[in-house]
Amino acid sequence: MPYYQEAIETGRRVLGDEHPSTLVSINNMGRVLFLRGMYEEAESHLKEAVDGRRLVLGNEHPKTLDSINNMGAILAERGRYEAAETLFVETFETSRRVLGNENSHTRLSINYLIELYDAWGKPEKAAEYRAMLEVLEAAKANEAEESAPAVP
Repeated sequence: MPYYQEAIETGRRVLGDEHPSTLVSINNMGRVLFLRGMYEEAESHLKEAVDGRRLVLGNEHPKTLDSINNMGAILAERGRYEAAETLFVETFETSRRVLGNENSHTRLSINYLIELYDAWGKPEKAAEYRAMLEVLEAAKANEAEESAPAVP
């Protein structure tokens, strides 16, 4: 983790707090802290990454959506399901509208919602998103099959 901290400090000093590269380091540090179970520190870093990316890149940028999903994951892990749901629904709806159903960000957002609803004890909501994911995956498989060259 010292390397991430050094990258953040250098980024802040050389590029500024809101430079996209600095925000990458802040987001990555938040993920590492999350994976190490250091949830309070992780949440602080991820909040800064979300706020910075919203400001600099906009609400619809894939990197912003990544940070929002990361923040949702930490909130879900800490049992703050309603707050996590708000973020996951936002990324799902934005990904779907801006990037399309076929985009990996959209499918990732659906997976986050499934995991959230399973953890939250809302199996009917999880099933709704599982069904949606199955439809998207089937459409993707059909599209790949149709675009494959014919084999003589």
